[in-house]
Amino acid sequence: MTFANYVDEIEKCLEPCCTIVEESSDFTPGNWTETIKKLLGDLGKRLGYKVCASTWDKKYNSEWLYDLVWYRENDEEYLVEVPLVVECEWGTNTKKHIKFDFEKLLLAKAGIKLMICSNNDIKSKEYLAYFRDAIDVCPLVNSNELFLVAILKLNGKDAEGFEFYKLYKNSSELGASAPAQ
Repeated sequence: MTFANYVDEIEKCLEPCCTIVEESSDFTPGNWTETIKKLLGDLGKRLGYKVCASTWDKKYNSEWLYDLVWYRENDEEYLVEVPLVVECEWGTNTKKHIKFDFEKLLLAKAGIKLMICSNNDIKSKEYLAYFRDAIDVCPLVNSNELFLVAILKLNGKDAEGFEFYKLYKNSSELGASAPAQ
């Protein structure tokens, strides 16, 4: 299975996130991030990877470079595979909040680089334009590298689900999936 085949599994994995967070009494960015880390961390473990992500219950290895990392080592414990790195940012200022987390993904040598953020339609368009430009301008990014963007659509405190976008260098099209419900 190629790493790109994990995209559907990642999208399905995040579907219950809205329900889990809305049912909790603590509707905060930290709660969103914690829930996402647990859902993606458990998926990584089911797929046979080690997981680095700081969670309140310390379920995984300590956070390492990114908010969440799936990785595999060989028998001699050398790093041999990193199929997924994730950054979550709930701040709404593209230049102040989103930019710095996304730039970490530009440096990643991983099969899938997942950026998770939230906002309304206007900000979503701004984010996507920024992500596309940042990927295209960065000389460290190759044309076959997959960036997956998950934008949580919020209407007040009501989560309407994630919209997913696949981005590649110098691609004029955004690959978008229907929002997860």
